[in-house]
Amino acid sequence: MPIAKNKHIHLYGTYGAACHDADTVKSSRQGWQIVRSRMAIVLVILLSLQSWAAVSLPEEARTHVDAWEEAPFRDVAVLEPFSHQTFADYSDVAVIINNQSEVSRTIGTAFALARNIPPERVILLTNESTPTGETINSNQFTTYFADPISQIISERNLTELNVLVTTKGVPLRVNGGTNSRASFDSELALIDGPYASSIFGDWYANSNFGPAAGNEMKQFQRDEQGYYLVTRLTGYDVQTALGLISKANNSLGQHGLSVLDLATNRNGSGYKWWNDLLYTTEQTLSSMGFPVEFNQNGTYVTDLENVSMYAAWGSNDGSWASNELSNSGYDTSDGSWSTGARYWDGIGPALSPGEQWWWARQTDVKRNGNAAMEGRLDDAPCGANDAATTNGLLAEYFDNNGVTYNVSTMVNLSGRTPDFVRHEPNIDWPSTQQAWTGLDSRFLEYWSARHTGIIHIPTAGNWTFYLRSDDGSKLWIDDVEIVDNQGHHAMQERSGVVWLDAGEHRLRTEFFEHGGYAGLELKWEGPGISKQTIPTNVLTRGSSFPVREVDLIHHWEFNEVSGDVANDSVGSAHLNFTGTNGNQWRNCVLGNCAFFDGIDDEARVDVEDMVSDFTVSLWVQANHSGQSRHSSAIAVNDVAGDDDSFQFQTSGGNPGNWELYHNNSYSFGTVDPTVWQHLVTTFTNDTVTLYMDGVEILNQSVPNGTVNSIEIYKFGVNRAGNTHFAGVIDEVQIWGAALNPEEVADVHDEIVWICPTFNSTNNSVAYVEQTFEIDGGLGGHAWVLDGYSMREGWVEGNWWLEVEAHDANGNPLSNNQSEERAFSDDWQTRQLRFRPDTQATQFTVRQVVEFTDGTYNGSIYFDTLKLYPIRPHFTWLDGSIAETAVSTGGRTFVMNSSYGQSLVSDLLDDGVSGVKGYVYEPYLPAVSNPEQLLSCYADGFTMAECYAASNIMLSWMGTVVGDPKMAAFGDRLHDVNVSEVRAPSRLSIGENGTLEVLLENLAPGTANGFVEIRDRQNNFLLVNQSMTIPGGNDVGSRLILPVNITPVRTGFVEFLVRWIPAEGNPERIVENNLALLNIEINAAPVIDDLTCSTTTATRGGVVICRVEVSDDFGVGGATLSWRYNSSNESEYTPIAASSQGDGSIWTAAISLPIDAPFDSVDLHWTVYDLQNLSVESYWDAAFNITDASATWYGVHVEGADLAPWLGIDPPIHGDSGWVRGREHAMTACVIDIDHNNVTEIPTILVDGLQLATPTQSSSSGSQTCYQSSWTPIAGDSLNPVSVSLQVDGMEWSNRSLTPIDLAPYAELIIDGQSYLDGAQDRIQIHIIDEDDPDAIYSIETIIDWPGAGLQILNGDIVTAPPELEAGDASISTRITSGIWADLEWSWTQPVFLTPPQISTPTLCVNNMWVDTINRGAEGTDIWVGVTDGRPIQYAGIRLGPSGPSSNSFSSIFFELGIPPASCAPGTGQDTHYYRMSLNPDYLLTWPLGAVELEVNLGDIDGISGLSQTLIFNLQGSEPILDFSAMPSEFTSGNQTQLVVSISDSDGIENMECAVLLKDSDEITLFSQIYHPEENAVWIQDWTPPGTSEANHTLYFDCIDETSLSVSGTLPIRAREATTTDEVTENTTQQGEDEVSTSTMVIFGISSLLILIIAITVLLIGRREEIPIEEEEVLPDDVWAKKDEDSTDDVLAEMAGLQAEEPQQWSDADLLDAGWTKEQIDTYRSQENGEEE
Repeated sequence: MPIAKNKHIHLYGTYGAACHDADTVKSSRQGWQIVRSRMAIVLVILLSLQSWAAVSLPEEARTHVDAWEEAPFRDVAVLEPFSHQTFADYSDVAVIINNQSEVSRTIGTAFALARNIPPERVILLTNESTPTGETINSNQFTTYFADPISQIISERNLTELNVLVTTKGVPLRVNGGTNSRASFDSELALIDGPYASSIFGDWYANSNFGPAAGNEMKQFQRDEQGYYLVTRLTGYDVQTALGLISKANNSLGQHGLSVLDLATNRNGSGYKWWNDLLYTTEQTLSSMGFPVEFNQNGTYVTDLENVSMYAAWGSNDGSWASNELSNSGYDTSDGSWSTGARYWDGIGPALSPGEQWWWARQTDVKRNGNAAMEGRLDDAPCGANDAATTNGLLAEYFDNNGVTYNVSTMVNLSGRTPDFVRHEPNIDWPSTQQAWTGLDSRFLEYWSARHTGIIHIPTAGNWTFYLRSDDGSKLWIDDVEIVDNQGHHAMQERSGVVWLDAGEHRLRTEFFEHGGYAGLELKWEGPGISKQTIPTNVLTRGSSFPVREVDLIHHWEFNEVSGDVANDSVGSAHLNFTGTNGNQWRNCVLGNCAFFDGIDDEARVDVEDMVSDFTVSLWVQANHSGQSRHSSAIAVNDVAGDDDSFQFQTSGGNPGNWELYHNNSYSFGTVDPTVWQHLVTTFTNDTVTLYMDGVEILNQSVPNGTVNSIEIYKFGVNRAGNTHFAGVIDEVQIWGAALNPEEVADVHDEIVWICPTFNSTNNSVAYVEQTFEIDGGLGGHAWVLDGYSMREGWVEGNWWLEVEAHDANGNPLSNNQSEERAFSDDWQTRQLRFRPDTQATQFTVRQVVEFTDGTYNGSIYFDTLKLYPIRPHFTWLDGSIAETAVSTGGRTFVMNSSYGQSLVSDLLDDGVSGVKGYVYEPYLPAVSNPEQLLSCYADGFTMAECYAASNIMLSWMGTVVGDPKMAAFGDRLHDVNVSEVRAPSRLSIGENGTLEVLLENLAPGTANGFVEIRDRQNNFLLVNQSMTIPGGNDVGSRLILPVNITPVRTGFVEFLVRWIPAEGNPERIVENNLALLNIEINAAPVIDDLTCSTTTATRGGVVICRVEVSDDFGVGGATLSWRYNSSNESEYTPIAASSQGDGSIWTAAISLPIDAPFDSVDLHWTVYDLQNLSVESYWDAAFNITDASATWYGVHVEGADLAPWLGIDPPIHGDSGWVRGREHAMTACVIDIDHNNVTEIPTILVDGLQLATPTQSSSSGSQTCYQSSWTPIAGDSLNPVSVSLQVDGMEWSNRSLTPIDLAPYAELIIDGQSYLDGAQDRIQIHIIDEDDPDAIYSIETIIDWPGAGLQILNGDIVTAPPELEAGDASISTRITSGIWADLEWSWTQPVFLTPPQISTPTLCVNNMWVDTINRGAEGTDIWVGVTDGRPIQYAGIRLGPSGPSSNSFSSIFFELGIPPASCAPGTGQDTHYYRMSLNPDYLLTWPLGAVELEVNLGDIDGISGLSQTLIFNLQGSEPILDFSAMPSEFTSGNQTQLVVSISDSDGIENMECAVLLKDSDEITLFSQIYHPEENAVWIQDWTPPGTSEANHTLYFDCIDETSLSVSGTLPIRAREATTTDEVTENTTQQGEDEVSTSTMVIFGISSLLILIIAITVLLIGRREEIPIEEEEVLPDDVWAKKDEDSTDDVLAEMAGLQAEEPQQWSDADLLDAGWTKEQIDTYRSQENGEEE
């Protein structure tokens, strides 16, 4: 034991010297750069070594000498002087280095070298993805730290570790949510131990170590406590962290002042108890004899010397951060300072002409207090331009934060007011993650834009517009949507084509951005213009056409330059000025304007504008805002107070309002003399609507008949003529109609205001500053400066804090600046932590702004500055420690991080050697108990042990910074090593004897205590001897102590020899205080002891039990029998025991069944001596049987982890990953000898979601495996998932698994056949993406046809090009975009050429199917359907079966088309239809009846096919009558020719016609049977009877040889005769008519009878087919009936006759035939021979 201790000391001593030299090098900054480089090299060498065991040790350290035989005896325990390097034991320490952090590598290497840490205890984390930031999440903690560290510890078998050291560059905190957040170090401490389940817990776990847990303070052992001690080497910089190593080196024996600082403001409820602890701490430390500075008042202790221990409230002490800056909130005004705030001066930026800037204290906008500082920028005046000639567009921007919208469509901008407006040249914004030039942070993530204007189309034609955006956009031309590129997407282009006439067209785009990149580009392409960004020169802000030009009645532009007349450019109402003397013209909005002096200037014109509706628009700028009431810009008559007219006037007051006034006042808004204001009033339907600057202000009903009485227009004076307006007026327009709001807005936009931006190319920095003297007591402190700022208006840029330090002569020494921060619309803070030059006596504090592009005008505000020193600013001794009750003092170790509460980083920077901080709110009970912490440290324990012993919270917020083994008070410790014990001679029961004890004090402190000897069996105290042992470097620190002792029992006795320190005499290492001596006390043989290897055994396990026996003559054998305690069985199960050594110990092994009950086991030993005498001993409940421990492995994910997996170790992730949409077997296995497969089923979770209950998949020996399945959602995200295994609520494993994205594959589908024929082949390419089935791919498919070449497939149906040949077609498909772009597949398909498959033809007339056609008829279509056919090149038909010799017709006209529904031939989805016209000449000579029709088609490859045969019926054509040659005018009494043309498509041979002419009284004037000849024109001379105007009717009916007939009727109107002769003749004739009426009637009846008889004979003759050549007369009613039947009786029936009885007609027959009663009476009279 002593030899081993000396070896340890020597090894550390030799290496410590080298480290001391390194400390010297590190003292300078330049030297440190060299050391850092060397350390990186040393780290590589260090890690390449296998062990430090190869280091040579001195010979004396390797030789062991028996202490009892030393000569002379060495009486000094430790030969080498004590120091931290030699005294501290780092053999249980490992250092963790993050290889991705240079800082971590540097610090960790230095610590490993300084503390002789061998390579196996240097844990280097080499994963390139290991985080280096201060904050990580729980997955990162597990993946990059806990798991690899645990694995390294396990692989290297580092079972003796107690302490882990982390460094800067290793994460500081783990953020897992509100309750599961913790410091990195506190979570790391719990890995691989009983507290591991508390990692990421919702609350802390409780430690059992030390006084805080109610236990005695002792050396920390992980084996006992279940967790590691973890400390950290960090600070603001590497030098600070490395300095902690040096401070620890020099710490031993450094005892100084203990400082306790009570906070009086924390004496309230919930906090006072920590103040109370400071009182007890002071009492405890004082009682230990240490000096204490205890501050109990309201001040904060600072500037103390030689501080060793410190406990305070930090920034929670109300006096910690007192503000040293006067008037820090600008609350005190003082006009003697340039800003108006006492102590503050200001400097402005460089200005361009017209811009203004000033700093001013003001009270309207402030964060708190009474006032704030404002820096105000006014831009140069805006310029007015004619919208019609101003190139560019109006750009309006909208902030969408807080607006609800659907990202898959567009944001609705209707009715919204833009948040920012400007003029832009065109639309050309490439995609970027930054804000577009000139836009502020509102328009970075969630916003919209609208661009409007006029586009000038140079040439009429089709124009293509390309809209490219990220995210959604749309384009309208003339309010018609042209391009739709809406939705949330990356930069993509959509286009639209529209025909546009040359000239002006309205253009509008809308766009929205929803996070990420943003871009918008508009391009065009058209006649003579290639695709390009639309240039500025074709875009204007407005149209050159006046708004509602048709209703514009007056327009005064006021562009004159002299004279007293202003012309009306639309009408003739020219204004005449008075009082101006021609001096009224000014350069204004657009050109000149009219100025009115407010005294007597006015302009007027009388008009007669009798309008019911009107609109008045004018631009006006008042000279001042406080003009008299009734000061009018325009009035419309001279009557004061007139109810029927109006004037635009000011309201009076300052500022006043613009008003419309008739008998009531209606306000437009405030008079602003600094800008031009646009006033518009419309009137319609007794309602006036007021607009100001294009925005509707008021809609007001007025009494009927008021307002619109306009007699004059006069400007500059009211109606009464007594109150004049002072200011300028321009662009006055009057309409005789009421404009709508959109038109009013257009009028307002006829003038474009373009405002200049702030010129940031010059000096754009402005600031306010205060210079003051530093309090002499604060010199050398570090400081913190806080400040706040916000903006108002259109200003862009950054702001920051700045402190410049000066010496006593005002010379600048240092300048510190905070990080810059962009302007914000809300108050925001910035903080600066700085340490000025040590010679500084003055500070100049500044709040600074710098303006950037996009600044127009507005204000920057400053407020609430706070400047305070960082306390306590002590002179700290090396080895000092501190604790502050500050919630988040350890939240960061990054310089200039956001302040708030004090940081332990500042204490480290101040010089403390060890400190504890908290990374999140820990709650006050988590802060160390100061009494326990400081008294522990004062007792010589290590820093790490004392922080652990003074608070029980694990897995919580604390992080301890410093060397873990640092122990400044370690020199107070003693370490008594009870090295060896011996009995010089045999002891006998009851006899006084001697034991010799070798004692060594291995620590610096004097040891006061007792040597105690006990009999272990009954813990019987045999000796208690007090003594003092000098410190380890002193003589007497090593000695042999003789002790008198009297044994009280026989047999083997184990003596416990122990050192017990006296109270108040601290000892840290107590493991070596005890030595054992086993000797046999002379006695009779007996069973001395019964033992078993355990008191708790598991089912299926083995228990070794032994019996210790003694006998003077030896033992011959032993038997162990056992039974279950609860079985109540008398029978035991015997087992033969075996002997060890000399036969005094016998052992037996009990193998417990795996189904053994949970019970205790009774033992029965029987021991036999050599003479076979026995002795028995019963041991009831010798041990208990419990459930065997289980070890779970998994989850193994099928397809993602390597296979096969045996289930006896964790799965190993393979090269692949899990696949979306694919089922994965999820397997977990347990090694458990007594596993219960009913109650111990595992739970498998994926991303926290529980899978289906696993089922047992296998069982072998002690291994049982379970399996579930998991099918990730196809098409889901490709994010890693967390797969965890839980059993009975305990998580056994949790790991992150990454998916793979399967490549898609393609399938070729050819419908309906296994080959291609080039004719409407249906080819489908299906892209199948197994794990993302909803993915949409753009593909390009190309077919290489044999003989016909390449063809791109568009759609599913394809027809090969001409010249196709039989062979193989090659089909290739590739993906054209996305991550799988250019992925390609190809196939080969046979090509066979087949003749066209032609359906049976159909006939179609007038779009209707027919099976009968008229011979010679036009308009007959033949339709055929072709399925799976190549394009047709020629067509022919054949007629049959008999007919003319020429029955085949080739090369007839055909065309592809869609037949009428009733005419569609054939069936099938892929039928193509062809139409051919049936030439009527083909059938003119064809016999009537059935005709066969076949169609022959040939395709482009020269292969022809023949249709099936169609049989149709051929019938004759119906005759056609043509009356077009008939005279258009007839005159009574004048001869005229009647002309009728007759035609028939299939000829006029054997046609017969009946002609009948009747007057208005139905009296027949003429009748005839007519047989058309070759020219088929019937001509008949005829004189209309009488001279009066009369109406006649011509009836014409024909029947052809096929018995088809036609009827025609022609009304004939004869006008009255006009000549004298005609009158005489007609008069004579009329007289004759009057005399001869009876004669005419008799003649008519006679003629009728003759005609009837002739027709009868004619019809009879037709039956006999005898031709009749003579013309004969028809009866009156020949047209009364018509029948379509083809019989020989047609004409007779049409005449109303019955051929069977031609002479026998009743009156009813004649009436039915159309006869009148008078005609029948005359006929009967004539028939009976009567005469009137």
